[in-house]
Amino acid sequence: MTLAGAREYVRPGPERSATRKEWISFYQHCATVFRKVAGTDPRHTHEAMAEAAIAKDWAAKLTEDREKVGPEAYYIP
Repeated sequence: MTLAGAREYVRPGPERSATRKEWISFYQHCATVFRKVAGTDPRHTHEAMAEAAIAKDWAAKLTEDREKVGPEAYYIP
């Protein structure tokens, strides 16, 4: 899978009204997908790893309740 393919695969993501738990699961899934892409799309390894890191960070923020923004401002790859 390419980076572009991965972005298509994970979109559109949860509804903005989804629960925090659904968003955490989505971000964990995105991190996994983008980590795998980093190993299969050599032209976009660094960008895919960045996407994985961002998704992992958002999952952690929401899990630890560090993010004080509403779902309308959540990151979508």
